[in-house]
Formats: sequence, structure tokens, C-alpha cells
Amino acid sequence: MPKGQVWRAEWSTYADRTTGFSVRQLTNCPPSHNTHFYFHDPCWTPDSSRLVFRSNRTGKTELFSLNILTGEIVQLTDGGAGGACACHFRPEVFYSAGKEFRAVNVETLEERTIGGLPEGVSCYSGPSENADGSLLVFGGKVGTRRGLLAMRVRDGEVSTLWLTDGTPSHVNCSLVDPEWIMHCDSTLPDGKPKQRVWVLSTDGTRHWHPYTQTAQEWLTHESWLGKTGKLLFCYWPTGIKEINADGSGERLVAAVNAWHAGASRDGAYCVVDTNWPDRGIHLIETATGRMCKLCESDSATGNAKADVEVHPHPSFSPDGKWVLFGSQRTGLPEVYAVETAQARQQQERWWATGHEWWRW
Repeated sequence: MPKGQVWRAEWSTYADRTTGFSVRQLTNCPPSHNTHFYFHDPCWTPDSSRLVFRSNRTGKTELFSLNILTGEIVQLTDGGAGGACACHFRPEVFYSAGKEFRAVNVETLEERTIGGLPEGVSCYSGPSENADGSLLVFGGKVGTRRGLLAMRVRDGEVSTLWLTDGTPSHVNCSLVDPEWIMHCDSTLPDGKPKQRVWVLSTDGTRHWHPYTQTAQEWLTHESWLGKTGKLLFCYWPTGIKEINADGSGERLVAAVNAWHAGASRDGAYCVVDTNWPDRGIHLIETATGRMCKLCESDSATGNAKADVEVHPHPSFSPDGKWVLFGSQRTGLPEVYAVETAQARQQQERWWATGHEWWRW
């Protein structure tokens, strides 16, 4: 189907079986798979009026927008779309298409090509926009080596920032400092564990791991703590931690078996899914560690063989009013949302574990 095709609202609401909070299933177009972006990749327009998701409802995986007020769905691309992220400043979405990075306007559907990849260069991750919008940073291959590369938005020029024999991934630019890029690099070529959480400067000259993990520690997923300049990572199964980019100020935020943790833009809250066991999706007050369960995930985070597209990967809308997550409660991957006001207005539902965990 062509770009611009419109689908009427597919959403429905239900009361979560354990919290009673209202949850909205946003997509429902069987037998297609509908998924939101990875938890640290923005998928909303800056004003939080529309979100962008992936769907194969047309036979190819394309990008679609959903109006959060009306539920109307509009097809944004028609040639296939790879990894993507929403622009911080405009109602645009950057995405990969073969050897190119492109941008499509969510409101007008106007499309432009940012640039193409040189001969011998390929990308294996979607783009991440840096804090001033000047660069799209991505995981790529140069010959046989993998690393982090950047494309300049104004003219499409590509530069190689850092190459390695490992497998770096989860490219995630800071929301406040245009020079900082977080990524993970969890294995050496021989498969042995190494330091996971890294920060790289956009000129490639500085590269460090703010948190030095021991062989007994299991770090799962990392992201920026909103616009605080701090890092947030899951210290499974102990809890979630925050740390300054320079490695100072390490702090246990909350004791919870979180698998992914995404922060609100102001860093006041984070939202987590849980794993082994799956205890559902929780909203956490960052300063105090108090938490409130939002809903069940009805996902497959406790199944090591499950496809990643059915992991919840919860994240906030820019205004913090919505938590977006994925679930296959109906048997197919779909996109869901829950309003955070339901929890914030009922403070009696919040609790703190008060538990201190020792580091190995």
C-alpha cells in the first residue's frame, strides 16, 4: 500500500487484572506484527501528539504514525524501513533504507535523504540523533570490522568514530551533551564477557567505561537518565543504578529485577519491565526509589528463546504522560500504552523496598 494510506483507530482499552489501571491497546491488525521502537530510541513527535511504530501489515516492514488523540494510523514509508528514531526538534523520523539514511515528516509526509553510506560501509543499527541534531550516530561495519560511525545531518558526510573486533550495539546519544554517545560492548571475539557500558566522544578521541563491572555482575541494558546527564543501567537481578558519565556518584535507585529501564525526560521517573520472574511494568520515582506497578506485561521476558520483538521495552512520551510498551497478550506483538497519571494520583499504591544489596 502507498505512503499516506490511512487506517481508522484500532485501539481498545481494558482494566489491568492486577492493578485495575486502564491500559490501551493501540494496534490491532492481524496477522501483522506491530512494534514500537527500542526503549531508548525516541518514537514520539516532540509535542507527544503522535507516536511512530513499525508494522508489516502491508507485506513489508514500514513506519506508521498514530495520533494519540484520535487513534488514526497513517503509513509513512512505502519502500521498507530499517532502524529508526524520532527527531528531538521537529515532527520527523530518521530511518535507514538500504545504504541511505532518510527523514520523513510525520505531519506532511515530506521525505528527504540525509545521505548515503560509502563503498565498503554498512549499518547494522538504526540512527541515534545527538543532542544538537547535527549528527546521526549508528553501529556499522567498515570492511570486516564493526564500530560506531556518524553521518552529518546537514550534508550526509560519514565519519568513522571507533572500530573494534567486538560487537558494539545499543547506540544511544546523550540528550544534553552533543559529544557523548553511550553504547554497550558485551563480548570479546572469543565470547568472554568484558566491560559492558561505554561512553564515546563524537570525535572518537575519548572512550571510557564509567562503571567497572566484576565478573560476578550481570549488567543488562543501559540508557541516559533523561536530561540529567547521568547514566541509568540495570544491575540484574539486584536493581537499577545511576552513575555520572565520569564514573562518579554511583547510586542504587531501586531494588527491582529490572531488565530494561527508561527515564522520563526530566529524569524524575523511570519505568522498568522485569525478568525472571516477570512481575510486570513498574513506575519508579528516581530520587526515592519508591515504585508503583502499572500493569502486567503479558510478555515473554522470562523466556530466553523468545523473539526480542515481544519484550515490553517500556518508555515514556516526551511529556511523561504515557508509558509505551509491547506485548503479545493477544498472541501477536502489538503496541500498548498506559497513562502515568493513574499511578501518580494514587500515592497510597507506592512503596519502597528499603533493601540494600551488596556489590560482589
